[in-house]
Amino acid sequence: MKQIYLDHASTTPVRPEVVEAMLPYLTEQFGNPSSIYPLGQEAADAVAAARETLAGLIGAAPREVYFTSGGTESDNWAIKGFARANAAKGKHLITSAIEHHAVLHACEALEKEGFEVTYLPVDEHGLVRPADFEAAIRPDTTLASIMFANNEIGTIEPVAALAAIAREHGVAFHTDAVQAFGHEPINVKEMGIDMLSASSHKIYGPKGVGLLYIRKGVKVENFIDGGQQERGRRGSTENVPGIVGFARAAELAAADMTAEHDRQRALRDHAIRRILDDPAFDRQAALQSHLTELEARRDRLEGLILTVRKTIDETRGGSRMSDKEKFEAFKRRAVEANEARYGEEIRQKYGDGAVDRANANVLALTEEEYGQWTALGEEIKAALARAVRAGEDPAGQEGRRIAALHRRWLSYSWEAYTPQAHAGLAQLYTADARFTAYYDGEVPGCAAFLRRAITAYTSGT
Repeated sequence: MKQIYLDHASTTPVRPEVVEAMLPYLTEQFGNPSSIYPLGQEAADAVAAARETLAGLIGAAPREVYFTSGGTESDNWAIKGFARANAAKGKHLITSAIEHHAVLHACEALEKEGFEVTYLPVDEHGLVRPADFEAAIRPDTTLASIMFANNEIGTIEPVAALAAIAREHGVAFHTDAVQAFGHEPINVKEMGIDMLSASSHKIYGPKGVGLLYIRKGVKVENFIDGGQQERGRRGSTENVPGIVGFARAAELAAADMTAEHDRQRALRDHAIRRILDDPAFDRQAALQSHLTELEARRDRLEGLILTVRKTIDETRGGSRMSDKEKFEAFKRRAVEANEARYGEEIRQKYGDGAVDRANANVLALTEEEYGQWTALGEEIKAALARAVRAGEDPAGQEGRRIAALHRRWLSYSWEAYTPQAHAGLAQLYTADARFTAYYDGEVPGCAAFLRRAITAYTSGT
């Protein structure tokens, strides 16, 4: 069965070009970069080249880029390492209420060590207000950590403005750029960023590798004791294939950034139009069935979740995140003003299984295919009305023609058609008031006609 993956904010597949770049360092060029003989030095050269590539993409010097196991380690190293190294200057930190758990939990750990943390609220758009940020700075504030782009609601924070305020007050500024690196232009020097976290697997690179940029002169404790890797600041043999893959993925992301922005913006706008603005999409009764009839099998379903306030009782779509009560409370406070303003909330969530894959298939149709799908649905309704008015037999020629049209309509969203499933769906047309209202809107009896026509069609009688 074809899989439609819509969770690229969680992780991405590795691009073939990235795999190709990594393969030599998984096979022939497998040396340890710390070894002094040629095989090791080839690996060391590859790591150095990758460091230079990644540094160049964010406007940093190569010696300011440190390789880590991913975004979580980078966030922990930046926040804990800086706070502990500069505790004599002050023990107050600033972050936002909507940070990733890697930041929030790192701050909570520091609170247990006697540090104080201010968790800034955000406005109805999810933005940290610069005025709130500046007001939170105290004489003992040493570090602020504000994410570049939010992993849940997608807001891009005013990082450069916040970093400038921090610098005016002598406060170091860290940003978790895991969701932004490779997707948004970043120049740490121009933006005044002192530390930055990034990860490979968000940009079609391998998992298990990330980076931490630390501006020259910023005092941060070493994170992992061991060998002299990463200039003695993070012990552990370098993940050479991962680092090489990370750099290659970042190169490709940078080259495609403008075109990818345009492509994804078009997809986003297309999906929003389908969900909100297109009345044909909104009134498709069969699509509504994927919020109800298939609910009992949701643990076996994958694909797109649409949690819409007016259908929350039908979808019962929970989040895939666990142990997140505090984070959810923060987010609720952050966006409640937006709900009050717009009256209802639409939240897209992927991979949780509360809506059938068919929904994702419909959303993935091209404009031309979608037009054909909706036109076919209207043709079926019109044919039903004519058949009922004329007193046609549902098991007769016209009934079979309408049932065949309905099967073709389903083919746009159902990947694996079976007569049994078609017949089962048909039972809903008289058992569910919404379906009955949809088909009987102009001529009563259309829903019952369609149910009997499909039953006859699928039974072969």
